[in-house]
Formats: sequence, C-alpha cells, structure tokens
Amino acid sequence: EGESPRQTAQREMLEETALELQEMRYFRSFELGTGARGHLVTWHVFFSFEAVDEAEIEVNEGLAFTFWSPEEAAGLRMNPRERFVLGEFLASDHYAGRNREPARAAAAV
Repeated sequence: EGESPRQTAQREMLEETALELQEMRYFRSFELGTGARGHLVTWHVFFSFEAVDEAEIEVNEGLAFTFWSPEEAAGLRMNPRERFVLGEFLASDHYAGRNREPARAAAAV
C-alpha cells in the first residue's frame, strides 16, 4: 500500500533482479478475474527496451531469470492469463513500433 503501480514495478524489478530500469513505460492494466481469496486480480504491465547486461542480473527471488525471443516464449508452458497478457503486448503498437533490435521477453521463474 502507498505505492503507485509504477513504483511497485520499479521496486519489484530492483528486489528481484537488482536492476534499476530508467526507461520503464506503462503498457496497460488487465483485470484478470478473482484470486484465490476472492479479490479482484489486476496486473499493471510495464515494459522497457533498455539494454541489460545479463551479468548484472541478480536472482534474488525465484530460481532463475531468462530471456527468450517472442518465438521461444510462444513455446513455453505458461498459464492462460500470462499467455494472454504476453500476446496482447506483442500485438501492440508499443512492441511493433519500437526502433530497436528484436526484443527478448524476460521472466523471473
């Protein structure tokens, strides 16, 4: 409580990977039904195309942090909500309109 969605995303990125992204941008919020305790699940999705040195990533939560191309990510096992959100982002102008090298999807596992 007391944090904006952007502040939460920045804090979580720092806690989970030790990365402080400067160009984190808002994509969209998704209402994804009800959670296990009956509360509404809302995902506020942010993204960045900043170059990241993989050697600087610290896995502070979870088991691993991996980069995948969109094609590789399409073949991964993931729950329907995650697949939906990833598909929405990859189909968006935010992704298609970028002027950078092909992006890699990333996830903390």
